[in-house]
Amino acid sequence: MSISRINTRLLILQNTTRVAGFRSVNATTRQNATFSPVDSGPRRDVTKEMASVKPYKDIPGPKGIYNLPFIGMLFHMKPFGKFTPETFPSLLTEMTDRYGPVFKIRTTAPMVVVSDPKDIATLVRNEGKYPHRPAISIFEVNSKRSGRPQSVLTLQGEEWLRLRAPMQKTMMKPNLMSRYMPEMNKVADEFVQMLSGDYLKHHDVEETFMAYAAEIAGLFCFNKRLGFLDIDQSSEIKEFKHSLKDILDVLYRTMVGTSISYKYYRSKDYKRFESARNVLFQILAAYIQEAKTQLHTSQNANNSNIDEKDFLNSVLNNSKEEDAIAIMEGTFFAALESSATALQIVLHTLAKNPEKQERLRHEIWNVLGSNELGQNKHVTKADIENMPYLKACVKEVYRCAPINPFGLARILPVGVILGGYHVPAGVHIVTHNIKTSQDETLFENPEMFKPERWLRQNNEDDPDKTFHDKKSRDIDRKWAVIPFGMGVRSCPGRRIFEQELFLVLSKLIHKMHVGLEPESWETEFEYKLFLRPVKPLKFTFTPAK
Repeated sequence: MSISRINTRLLILQNTTRVAGFRSVNATTRQNATFSPVDSGPRRDVTKEMASVKPYKDIPGPKGIYNLPFIGMLFHMKPFGKFTPETFPSLLTEMTDRYGPVFKIRTTAPMVVVSDPKDIATLVRNEGKYPHRPAISIFEVNSKRSGRPQSVLTLQGEEWLRLRAPMQKTMMKPNLMSRYMPEMNKVADEFVQMLSGDYLKHHDVEETFMAYAAEIAGLFCFNKRLGFLDIDQSSEIKEFKHSLKDILDVLYRTMVGTSISYKYYRSKDYKRFESARNVLFQILAAYIQEAKTQLHTSQNANNSNIDEKDFLNSVLNNSKEEDAIAIMEGTFFAALESSATALQIVLHTLAKNPEKQERLRHEIWNVLGSNELGQNKHVTKADIENMPYLKACVKEVYRCAPINPFGLARILPVGVILGGYHVPAGVHIVTHNIKTSQDETLFENPEMFKPERWLRQNNEDDPDKTFHDKKSRDIDRKWAVIPFGMGVRSCPGRRIFEQELFLVLSKLIHKMHVGLEPESWETEFEYKLFLRPVKPLKFTFTPAK
Protein backbone atom coordinates (compact mmCIF):
# COMPACT_ATOMS: atom_id res chain seq x y z
CA MET A 1 0.00 0.00 0.00
CA SER A 2 1.88 3.11 -1.20
CA ILE A 3 2.18 6.49 -2.86
CA SER A 4 2.46 4.60 -6.13
CA ARG A 5 -1.12 3.45 -5.70
CA ILE A 6 -2.65 6.93 -5.73
CA ASN A 7 -1.32 8.05 -9.11
CA THR A 8 -4.68 7.13 -10.60
CA ARG A 9 -5.76 10.58 -9.45
CA LEU A 10 -3.80 12.01 -12.33
CA LEU A 11 -6.41 10.62 -14.68
CA ILE A 12 -8.45 13.71 -13.81
CA LEU A 13 -5.74 15.84 -15.38
CA GLN A 14 -3.65 13.85 -17.81
CA ASN A 15 -4.21 13.47 -21.50
CA THR A 16 -5.44 9.91 -21.79
CA THR A 17 -5.24 9.49 -25.54
CA ARG A 18 -3.78 6.27 -26.94
CA VAL A 19 -0.23 5.51 -25.97
CA ALA A 20 2.25 5.13 -28.81
CA GLY A 21 3.51 1.59 -29.27
CA PHE A 22 0.42 -0.08 -27.79
CA ARG A 23 -1.48 -2.39 -30.07
CA SER A 24 -4.81 -4.05 -30.48
CA VAL A 25 -4.78 -7.76 -31.15
CA ASN A 26 -6.68 -10.10 -33.40
CA ALA A 27 -9.41 -12.31 -32.00
CA THR A 28 -7.18 -15.31 -31.45
CA THR A 29 -4.47 -13.39 -29.58
CA ARG A 30 -6.98 -11.45 -27.57
CA GLN A 31 -8.79 -14.66 -26.72
CA ASN A 32 -5.63 -16.24 -25.36
CA ALA A 33 -4.59 -13.11 -23.47
CA THR A 34 -7.95 -12.41 -21.91
CA PHE A 35 -9.04 -15.84 -20.78
CA SER A 36 -5.83 -17.45 -19.56
CA PRO A 37 -6.87 -19.79 -16.71
CA VAL A 38 -5.14 -18.07 -13.77
CA ASP A 39 -7.49 -18.07 -10.77
CA SER A 40 -10.28 -17.24 -13.17
CA GLY A 41 -12.86 -19.58 -11.70
CA PRO A 42 -14.96 -21.92 -13.83
CA ARG A 43 -13.87 -22.21 -17.48
CA ARG A 44 -15.86 -20.03 -19.83
CA ASP A 45 -17.13 -20.82 -23.32
CA VAL A 46 -14.66 -18.56 -25.14
CA THR A 47 -16.11 -19.08 -28.64
CA LYS A 48 -19.62 -18.16 -27.54
CA GLU A 49 -18.33 -15.22 -25.49
CA MET A 50 -16.30 -13.82 -28.38
CA ALA A 51 -19.33 -13.94 -30.66
CA SER A 52 -21.27 -11.72 -28.28
CA VAL A 53 -18.54 -9.13 -27.66
CA LYS A 54 -19.77 -5.56 -28.07
CA PRO A 55 -17.60 -2.75 -29.51
CA TYR A 56 -15.78 -0.17 -27.44
CA LYS A 57 -18.08 2.65 -28.60
CA ASP A 58 -21.04 0.90 -26.95
CA ILE A 59 -19.59 0.99 -23.44
CA PRO A 60 -22.14 3.01 -21.41
CA GLY A 61 -21.36 6.19 -19.54
CA PRO A 62 -22.31 9.84 -19.10
CA LYS A 63 -23.16 11.68 -22.33
CA GLY A 64 -23.69 15.25 -23.46
CA ILE A 65 -21.74 17.97 -21.67
CA TYR A 66 -20.18 15.36 -19.36
CA ASN A 67 -18.43 13.86 -22.36
CA LEU A 68 -16.75 17.05 -23.56
CA PRO A 69 -12.93 16.83 -23.79
CA PHE A 70 -11.03 18.43 -20.89
CA ILE A 71 -14.03 20.23 -19.34
CA GLY A 72 -16.58 17.40 -19.18
CA MET A 73 -15.37 16.22 -15.78
CA LEU A 74 -15.86 19.71 -14.33
CA PHE A 75 -19.64 19.41 -14.67
CA HIS A 76 -19.66 16.56 -12.14
CA MET A 77 -17.85 18.78 -9.63
CA LYS A 78 -19.03 21.65 -7.46
CA PRO A 79 -20.43 24.20 -8.15
CA PHE A 80 -21.98 22.45 -11.21
CA GLY A 81 -22.42 19.03 -9.59
CA LYS A 82 -22.32 17.60 -6.08
CA PHE A 83 -18.85 16.05 -6.07
CA THR A 84 -15.38 17.28 -5.09
CA PRO A 85 -11.92 15.79 -5.70
CA GLU A 86 -12.16 14.22 -2.23
CA THR A 87 -15.44 12.49 -3.17
CA PHE A 88 -14.40 11.43 -6.68
CA PRO A 89 -14.64 7.74 -5.65
CA SER A 90 -18.28 8.39 -4.72
CA LEU A 91 -18.86 9.66 -8.26
CA LEU A 92 -17.50 6.35 -9.60
CA THR A 93 -19.79 4.44 -7.23
CA GLU A 94 -22.82 6.41 -8.46
CA MET A 95 -21.80 5.76 -12.07
CA THR A 96 -21.39 2.03 -11.36
CA ASP A 97 -24.88 1.89 -9.84
CA ARG A 98 -26.26 3.66 -12.90
CA TYR A 99 -24.35 2.04 -15.77
CA GLY A 100 -23.14 -1.29 -14.41
CA PRO A 101 -19.76 -2.92 -13.66
CA VAL A 102 -18.05 -1.46 -16.74
CA PHE A 103 -18.50 2.11 -17.99
CA LYS A 104 -16.66 5.01 -19.58
CA ILE A 105 -16.21 8.39 -17.98
CA ARG A 106 -14.30 11.27 -19.55
CA THR A 107 -11.49 13.01 -17.76
CA THR A 108 -9.33 14.64 -20.40
CA ALA A 109 -10.14 11.61 -22.55
CA PRO A 110 -12.23 8.47 -21.95
CA MET A 111 -11.36 6.25 -19.00
CA VAL A 112 -12.86 2.79 -18.56
CA VAL A 113 -13.87 1.86 -15.00
CA VAL A 114 -14.48 -1.77 -14.01
CA SER A 115 -15.68 -3.35 -10.75
CA ASP A 116 -16.28 -7.01 -11.62
CA PRO A 117 -13.58 -9.21 -10.00
CA LYS A 118 -13.25 -11.27 -13.17
CA ASP A 119 -12.54 -8.12 -15.18
CA ILE A 120 -9.96 -7.04 -12.59
CA ALA A 121 -8.28 -10.44 -12.99
CA THR A 122 -8.32 -10.02 -16.79
CA LEU A 123 -6.67 -6.62 -16.44
CA VAL A 124 -3.79 -7.99 -14.35
CA ARG A 125 -3.26 -11.04 -16.57
CA ASN A 126 -2.82 -8.77 -19.59
CA GLU A 127 -0.61 -6.01 -18.16
CA GLY A 128 2.51 -7.46 -19.81
CA LYS A 129 6.14 -7.58 -18.77
CA TYR A 130 6.27 -3.82 -18.15
CA PRO A 131 2.95 -2.80 -16.55
CA HIS A 132 2.18 0.76 -17.63
CA ARG A 133 0.23 3.07 -15.39
CA PRO A 134 -0.40 6.81 -15.24
CA ALA A 135 2.71 8.63 -14.13
CA ILE A 136 3.13 10.96 -11.17
CA SER A 137 3.79 13.98 -13.34
CA ILE A 138 5.41 16.39 -10.89
CA PHE A 139 8.03 13.78 -9.96
CA GLU A 140 8.79 13.27 -13.66
CA VAL A 141 8.96 16.99 -14.38
CA ASN A 142 11.24 17.57 -11.41
CA SER A 143 13.57 14.73 -12.42
CA LYS A 144 13.88 16.06 -15.97
CA ARG A 145 14.58 19.63 -14.83
CA SER A 146 17.04 18.63 -12.12
CA GLY A 147 18.76 15.80 -13.98
CA ARG A 148 18.22 13.48 -11.03
CA PRO A 149 17.10 9.86 -11.52
CA GLN A 150 13.41 9.15 -11.25
CA SER A 151 12.02 7.22 -8.32
CA VAL A 152 11.29 3.56 -8.98
CA LEU A 153 7.63 4.46 -8.37
CA THR A 154 7.46 6.71 -11.44
CA LEU A 155 9.53 4.80 -13.99
CA GLN A 156 8.04 2.83 -16.90
CA GLY A 157 9.17 0.05 -19.22
CA GLU A 158 12.61 -1.53 -19.18
CA GLU A 159 14.08 1.13 -16.88
CA TRP A 160 11.39 0.38 -14.29
CA LEU A 161 12.10 -3.36 -14.47
CA ARG A 162 15.84 -2.77 -14.20
CA LEU A 163 15.36 -1.16 -10.78
CA ARG A 164 12.39 -3.23 -9.64
CA ALA A 165 13.94 -6.65 -10.36
CA PRO A 166 16.72 -6.50 -7.71
CA MET A 167 14.22 -5.03 -5.23
CA GLN A 168 11.83 -7.89 -5.81
CA LYS A 169 14.56 -10.52 -5.52
CA THR A 170 15.61 -9.17 -2.13
CA MET A 171 12.07 -8.58 -0.86
CA MET A 172 11.14 -12.20 -1.50
CA LYS A 173 13.90 -13.65 0.70
CA PRO A 174 11.98 -15.70 3.31
CA ASN A 175 13.94 -14.51 6.35
CA LEU A 176 14.37 -10.88 5.32
CA MET A 177 11.74 -9.42 7.63
CA SER A 178 12.93 -11.39 10.67
CA ARG A 179 16.20 -9.44 10.49
CA TYR A 180 14.33 -6.24 11.41
CA MET A 181 12.13 -7.59 14.21
CA PRO A 182 14.38 -6.76 17.21
CA GLU A 183 14.65 -3.05 16.35
CA MET A 184 11.04 -2.86 15.16
CA ASN A 185 9.96 -4.20 18.57
CA LYS A 186 11.83 -1.36 20.26
CA VAL A 187 10.20 1.26 18.03
CA ALA A 188 6.74 -0.24 18.58
CA ASP A 189 7.28 -0.31 22.36
CA GLU A 190 8.22 3.39 22.34
CA PHE A 191 5.16 4.23 20.27
CA VAL A 192 2.78 2.25 22.51
CA GLN A 193 4.29 3.98 25.55
CA MET A 194 3.60 7.37 23.95
CA LEU A 195 -0.03 6.43 23.30
CA SER A 196 -0.58 5.04 26.80
CA GLY A 197 0.39 8.32 28.45
CA ASP A 198 -0.84 11.85 27.82
CA TYR A 199 1.39 12.46 24.78
CA LEU A 200 -1.55 12.83 22.37
CA LYS A 201 -3.08 15.55 24.54
CA HIS A 202 -0.20 17.80 23.55
CA HIS A 203 0.74 16.53 20.07
CA ASP A 204 -0.98 16.16 16.70
CA VAL A 205 -2.44 12.67 16.21
CA GLU A 206 -1.67 12.38 12.48
CA GLU A 207 1.88 13.64 12.95
CA THR A 208 2.46 11.15 15.78
CA PHE A 209 1.26 8.18 13.74
CA MET A 210 3.29 9.40 10.77
CA ALA A 211 6.38 9.58 12.99
CA TYR A 212 5.98 5.91 13.89
CA ALA A 213 5.65 4.92 10.22
CA ALA A 214 8.68 7.03 9.27
CA GLU A 215 10.82 5.52 12.04
CA ILE A 216 10.00 1.98 10.88
CA ALA A 217 10.61 2.95 7.24
CA GLY A 218 14.00 4.35 8.26
CA LEU A 219 15.00 1.03 9.84
CA PHE A 220 14.15 -0.82 6.65
CA CYS A 221 15.54 1.65 4.13
CA PHE A 222 18.63 2.96 5.94
CA ASN A 223 19.46 0.43 8.70
CA LYS A 224 19.21 3.07 11.40
CA ARG A 225 16.91 4.87 13.81
CA LEU A 226 16.17 8.27 12.34
CA GLY A 227 14.78 9.97 15.44
CA PHE A 228 11.18 10.73 14.40
CA LEU A 229 9.93 9.55 17.80
CA ASP A 230 12.47 11.55 19.81
CA ILE A 231 11.04 14.18 22.14
CA ASP A 232 13.93 16.53 21.33
CA GLN A 233 14.31 16.10 17.59
CA SER A 234 17.42 17.11 15.67
CA SER A 235 17.28 19.97 13.18
CA GLU A 236 17.83 17.40 10.40
CA ILE A 237 14.72 15.42 11.36
CA LYS A 238 12.65 18.60 11.65
CA GLU A 239 13.80 19.54 8.15
CA PHE A 240 13.10 15.99 6.95
CA LYS A 241 9.53 16.13 8.35
CA HIS A 242 8.90 19.54 6.79
CA SER A 243 10.11 18.38 3.37
CA LEU A 244 7.91 15.26 3.50
CA LYS A 245 4.88 17.37 4.37
CA ASP A 246 5.55 19.81 1.52
CA ILE A 247 6.03 17.02 -1.01
CA LEU A 248 2.78 15.29 -0.02
CA ASP A 249 0.81 18.56 0.09
CA VAL A 250 1.95 19.69 -3.36
CA LEU A 251 1.55 16.20 -4.78
CA TYR A 252 -2.10 16.20 -3.74
CA ARG A 253 -2.71 19.64 -5.24
CA THR A 254 -1.25 18.56 -8.57
CA MET A 255 -3.28 15.36 -8.61
CA VAL A 256 -6.67 16.98 -8.10
CA GLY A 257 -5.99 19.73 -10.61
CA THR A 258 -5.66 22.76 -8.34
CA SER A 259 -2.06 23.13 -9.48
CA ILE A 260 -1.14 22.32 -13.08
CA SER A 261 1.02 25.25 -14.19
CA TYR A 262 4.16 23.48 -12.88
CA LYS A 263 4.22 21.59 -16.18
CA TYR A 264 4.97 24.77 -18.10
CA TYR A 265 7.10 26.86 -15.73
CA ARG A 266 8.51 26.79 -12.22
CA SER A 267 5.32 27.83 -10.40
CA LYS A 268 5.02 28.60 -6.69
CA ASP A 269 3.90 25.05 -5.92
CA TYR A 270 6.65 23.63 -8.09
CA LYS A 271 9.32 25.66 -6.27
CA ARG A 272 7.97 24.41 -2.97
CA PHE A 273 8.10 20.82 -4.23
CA GLU A 274 11.55 21.30 -5.75
CA SER A 275 12.97 22.74 -2.54
CA ALA A 276 11.49 19.94 -0.44
CA ARG A 277 12.75 17.24 -2.77
CA ASN A 278 16.22 18.79 -2.80
CA VAL A 279 16.30 18.49 0.99
CA LEU A 280 15.02 14.93 0.78
CA PHE A 281 17.69 13.95 -1.74
CA GLN A 282 20.46 15.44 0.38
CA ILE A 283 19.29 13.52 3.44
CA LEU A 284 18.79 10.24 1.58
CA ALA A 285 22.18 10.55 -0.12
CA ALA A 286 23.86 11.09 3.25
CA TYR A 287 22.14 8.06 4.77
CA ILE A 288 23.06 5.88 1.80
CA GLN A 289 26.66 7.09 1.79
CA GLU A 290 26.90 6.23 5.49
CA ALA A 291 25.52 2.76 4.85
CA LYS A 292 27.85 2.30 1.89
CA THR A 293 30.87 3.12 4.05
CA GLN A 294 29.75 0.61 6.67
CA LEU A 295 29.18 -2.00 3.99
CA HIS A 296 32.70 -1.57 2.57
CA THR A 297 34.16 -1.81 6.07
CA SER A 298 32.33 -5.07 6.65
CA GLN A 299 33.35 -6.47 3.28
CA ASN A 300 36.98 -5.58 3.93
CA ALA A 301 36.65 -7.61 7.11
CA ASN A 302 35.72 -10.59 4.91
CA ASN A 303 32.08 -10.65 5.94
CA SER A 304 31.02 -12.24 2.66
CA ASN A 305 27.35 -12.63 3.61
CA ILE A 306 26.73 -8.98 4.43
CA ASP A 307 24.57 -8.48 1.33
CA GLU A 308 22.19 -11.20 2.49
CA LYS A 309 21.44 -9.54 5.82
CA ASP A 310 19.15 -6.72 4.79
CA PHE A 311 17.45 -4.85 2.02
CA LEU A 312 19.72 -1.80 1.86
CA ASN A 313 23.01 -3.72 1.72
CA SER A 314 21.65 -6.01 -0.96
CA VAL A 315 20.62 -3.00 -3.05
CA LEU A 316 24.00 -1.29 -2.53
CA ASN A 317 25.84 -4.43 -3.58
CA ASN A 318 23.84 -4.69 -6.79
CA SER A 319 23.17 -1.08 -7.81
CA LYS A 320 24.87 2.20 -8.58
CA GLU A 321 24.54 4.85 -5.87
CA GLU A 322 22.09 6.97 -7.89
CA ASP A 323 19.94 3.86 -8.48
CA ALA A 324 20.04 3.08 -4.76
CA ILE A 325 18.73 6.58 -3.99
CA ALA A 326 15.92 6.14 -6.54
CA ILE A 327 14.99 2.77 -5.03
CA MET A 328 15.09 3.96 -1.43
CA GLU A 329 13.10 7.11 -2.15
CA GLY A 330 10.33 4.99 -3.63
CA THR A 331 10.46 2.37 -0.88
CA PHE A 332 10.44 4.99 1.89
CA PHE A 333 7.35 6.68 0.45
CA ALA A 334 5.73 3.27 -0.12
CA ALA A 335 6.04 2.49 3.60
CA LEU A 336 5.05 5.92 4.87
CA GLU A 337 1.74 7.77 4.69
CA SER A 338 -0.60 4.86 3.92
CA SER A 339 0.89 3.03 6.94
CA ALA A 340 0.08 5.87 9.32
CA THR A 341 -3.42 6.26 7.89
CA ALA A 342 -4.16 2.53 7.95
CA LEU A 343 -3.19 2.21 11.61
CA GLN A 344 -5.55 5.02 12.61
CA ILE A 345 -8.45 3.50 10.67
CA VAL A 346 -7.85 0.00 12.08
CA LEU A 347 -7.83 1.39 15.64
CA HIS A 348 -10.94 3.48 14.94
CA THR A 349 -12.75 0.39 13.64
CA LEU A 350 -11.72 -1.78 16.60
CA ALA A 351 -12.80 0.96 19.01
CA LYS A 352 -16.26 0.97 17.42
CA ASN A 353 -16.44 -2.83 17.60
CA PRO A 354 -15.38 -3.64 21.17
CA GLU A 355 -16.49 -7.29 20.98
CA LYS A 356 -14.15 -7.85 18.02
CA GLN A 357 -11.38 -6.02 19.85
CA GLU A 358 -11.89 -8.29 22.85
CA ARG A 359 -11.72 -11.44 20.73
CA LEU A 360 -8.51 -10.13 19.17
CA ARG A 361 -7.06 -9.39 22.60
CA HIS A 362 -7.69 -12.94 23.79
CA GLU A 363 -5.97 -14.30 20.70
CA ILE A 364 -2.96 -12.09 21.39
CA TRP A 365 -2.92 -13.11 25.06
CA ASN A 366 -3.01 -16.76 24.03
CA VAL A 367 0.13 -16.24 21.96
CA LEU A 368 2.07 -13.71 24.05
CA GLY A 369 0.71 -14.39 27.51
CA SER A 370 -1.55 -12.15 29.58
CA ASN A 371 -0.81 -8.56 30.47
CA GLU A 372 -0.83 -9.01 34.26
CA LEU A 373 2.57 -7.41 34.84
CA GLY A 374 2.35 -4.93 31.98
CA GLN A 375 5.77 -5.81 30.55
CA ASN A 376 6.77 -5.19 26.96
CA LYS A 377 6.52 -8.49 25.09
CA HIS A 378 9.01 -9.24 22.33
CA VAL A 379 6.93 -10.24 19.31
CA THR A 380 8.44 -12.57 16.71
CA LYS A 381 7.45 -13.29 13.14
CA ALA A 382 6.29 -16.73 14.34
CA ASP A 383 4.04 -15.07 16.93
CA ILE A 384 2.33 -13.03 14.23
CA GLU A 385 1.84 -16.15 12.12
CA ASN A 386 -0.13 -17.60 15.05
CA MET A 387 -2.56 -14.66 15.11
CA PRO A 388 -5.04 -15.36 12.27
CA TYR A 389 -7.74 -13.16 13.81
CA LEU A 390 -5.34 -10.20 13.85
CA LYS A 391 -4.78 -10.61 10.11
CA ALA A 392 -8.50 -11.10 9.55
CA CYS A 393 -9.29 -7.85 11.38
CA VAL A 394 -6.85 -5.90 9.20
CA LYS A 395 -8.14 -7.52 6.01
CA GLU A 396 -11.72 -6.71 6.96
CA VAL A 397 -10.77 -3.06 7.57
CA TYR A 398 -9.26 -3.00 4.06
CA ARG A 399 -12.63 -4.23 2.79
CA CYS A 400 -14.90 -1.98 4.87
CA ALA A 401 -12.78 1.16 4.49
CA PRO A 402 -10.37 0.82 1.56
CA ILE A 403 -7.33 2.98 2.32
CA ASN A 404 -6.65 3.77 -1.33
CA PRO A 405 -9.21 5.58 -3.47
CA PHE A 406 -8.62 3.17 -6.37
CA GLY A 407 -7.47 -0.37 -6.90
CA LEU A 408 -5.44 -0.46 -10.09
CA ALA A 409 -4.78 1.86 -13.02
CA ARG A 410 -3.29 0.40 -16.17
CA ILE A 411 -2.76 1.13 -19.84
CA LEU A 412 -2.62 -2.28 -21.47
CA PRO A 413 -0.40 -3.21 -24.44
CA VAL A 414 -3.15 -5.41 -25.91
CA GLY A 415 -6.87 -5.19 -26.40
CA VAL A 416 -9.03 -7.08 -23.90
CA ILE A 417 -12.65 -7.97 -23.26
CA LEU A 418 -14.10 -6.45 -20.10
CA GLY A 419 -17.71 -6.96 -19.12
CA GLY A 420 -18.53 -8.16 -22.61
CA TYR A 421 -17.01 -5.09 -24.33
CA HIS A 422 -13.82 -4.89 -26.37
CA VAL A 423 -11.42 -2.34 -24.87
CA PRO A 424 -8.58 -1.48 -27.29
CA ALA A 425 -4.92 -1.28 -26.34
CA GLY A 426 -3.71 2.06 -24.99
CA VAL A 427 -6.91 3.03 -23.13
CA HIS A 428 -6.74 3.99 -19.45
CA ILE A 429 -8.51 1.39 -17.31
CA VAL A 430 -9.23 1.86 -13.59
CA THR A 431 -10.62 -0.68 -11.12
CA HIS A 432 -13.19 0.58 -8.63
CA ASN A 433 -12.50 -1.75 -5.71
CA ILE A 434 -14.40 0.43 -3.25
CA LYS A 435 -17.55 -0.80 -5.00
CA THR A 436 -16.28 -4.37 -5.42
CA SER A 437 -15.48 -4.71 -1.73
CA GLN A 438 -19.13 -3.92 -0.89
CA ASP A 439 -20.56 -6.48 -3.35
CA GLU A 440 -23.39 -8.44 -1.68
CA THR A 441 -22.76 -11.39 -4.00
CA LEU A 442 -19.31 -11.77 -2.42
CA PHE A 443 -19.88 -10.53 1.14
CA GLU A 444 -23.08 -11.14 3.08
CA ASN A 445 -24.09 -8.01 5.00
CA PRO A 446 -21.15 -6.07 3.52
CA GLU A 447 -21.86 -3.02 5.69
CA MET A 448 -20.94 -5.02 8.81
CA PHE A 449 -17.43 -5.42 10.20
CA LYS A 450 -16.98 -9.22 10.28
CA PRO A 451 -13.34 -10.35 10.45
CA GLU A 452 -14.60 -13.94 10.72
CA ARG A 453 -15.35 -13.93 7.00
CA TRP A 454 -11.59 -14.13 6.31
CA LEU A 455 -10.92 -17.11 8.58
CA ARG A 456 -10.69 -20.59 7.14
CA GLN A 457 -13.69 -22.23 8.76
CA ASN A 458 -16.76 -24.27 8.08
CA ASN A 459 -18.87 -23.54 11.12
CA GLU A 460 -21.65 -21.35 12.40
CA ASP A 461 -19.26 -18.43 12.98
CA ASP A 462 -18.84 -17.94 9.23
CA PRO A 463 -20.84 -14.75 8.41
CA ASP A 464 -20.96 -15.79 4.74
CA LYS A 465 -22.04 -19.40 5.33
CA THR A 466 -25.08 -19.04 3.04
CA PHE A 467 -22.90 -18.88 -0.08
CA HIS A 468 -23.00 -22.20 -1.90
CA ASP A 469 -20.03 -21.98 -4.28
CA LYS A 470 -17.34 -20.94 -1.79
CA LYS A 471 -14.46 -21.80 -4.13
CA SER A 472 -15.67 -19.44 -6.85
CA ARG A 473 -16.53 -16.81 -4.23
CA ASP A 474 -13.06 -16.95 -2.71
CA ILE A 475 -11.43 -16.56 -6.13
CA ASP A 476 -13.50 -13.43 -6.80
CA ARG A 477 -12.74 -12.10 -3.31
CA LYS A 478 -9.04 -12.29 -4.12
CA TRP A 479 -9.59 -9.59 -6.74
CA ALA A 480 -12.20 -7.64 -4.79
CA VAL A 481 -9.90 -6.51 -1.94
CA ILE A 482 -6.45 -5.55 -3.23
CA PRO A 483 -4.99 -2.88 -0.92
CA PHE A 484 -1.48 -3.47 -2.30
CA GLY A 485 -2.41 -3.94 -5.93
CA MET A 486 -1.81 -7.15 -7.83
CA GLY A 487 0.68 -8.44 -10.33
CA VAL A 488 4.33 -7.61 -10.87
CA ARG A 489 3.77 -3.92 -10.13
CA SER A 490 2.11 -4.38 -6.76
CA CYS A 491 3.22 -2.27 -3.79
CA PRO A 492 6.96 -2.73 -3.13
CA GLY A 493 6.52 -1.86 0.53
CA ARG A 494 3.88 -4.50 1.29
CA ARG A 495 5.98 -6.78 3.51
CA ILE A 496 7.40 -3.99 5.66
CA PHE A 497 3.98 -2.32 5.88
CA GLU A 498 2.20 -5.48 7.00
CA GLN A 499 4.86 -6.41 9.52
CA GLU A 500 4.90 -2.97 11.18
CA LEU A 501 1.08 -2.88 11.31
CA PHE A 502 0.69 -6.39 12.77
CA LEU A 503 3.52 -5.75 15.24
CA VAL A 504 2.21 -2.51 16.71
CA LEU A 505 -1.39 -3.76 16.82
CA SER A 506 -0.37 -6.91 18.69
CA LYS A 507 1.56 -4.85 21.25
CA LEU A 508 -1.08 -2.15 21.62
CA ILE A 509 -4.12 -4.43 21.93
CA HIS A 510 -2.12 -6.71 24.26
CA LYS A 511 -1.70 -3.88 26.77
CA MET A 512 -4.44 -1.34 26.09
CA HIS A 513 -8.14 -1.07 25.43
CA VAL A 514 -8.73 1.32 22.53
CA GLY A 515 -11.70 3.64 22.76
CA LEU A 516 -12.90 6.90 21.25
CA GLU A 517 -13.92 10.27 22.61
CA PRO A 518 -17.61 10.96 21.84
CA GLU A 519 -16.81 13.47 19.07
CA SER A 520 -14.81 10.85 17.16
CA TRP A 521 -17.45 8.12 17.26
CA GLU A 522 -19.18 9.20 14.02
CA THR A 523 -16.16 10.76 12.34
CA GLU A 524 -16.49 11.24 8.60
CA PHE A 525 -13.70 10.19 6.25
CA GLU A 526 -12.60 11.52 2.87
CA TYR A 527 -10.10 10.57 0.20
CA LYS A 528 -7.08 12.75 -0.37
CA LEU A 529 -3.93 10.85 -1.18
CA PHE A 530 -5.47 8.13 0.98
CA LEU A 531 -8.55 7.74 3.16
CA ARG A 532 -8.30 10.03 6.14
CA PRO A 533 -10.58 11.49 8.84
CA VAL A 534 -12.07 14.89 8.12
CA LYS A 535 -11.24 15.87 11.71
CA PRO A 536 -8.40 14.45 13.81
CA LEU A 537 -9.40 11.27 15.64
CA LYS A 538 -9.38 11.39 19.41
CA PHE A 539 -8.57 7.98 20.89
CA THR A 540 -8.61 6.83 24.50
CA PHE A 541 -6.15 4.20 25.70
CA THR A 542 -6.74 2.46 29.03
CA PRO A 543 -5.05 -0.62 30.52
CA ALA A 544 -6.54 -3.87 29.25
CA LYS A 545 -8.02 -6.20 31.87
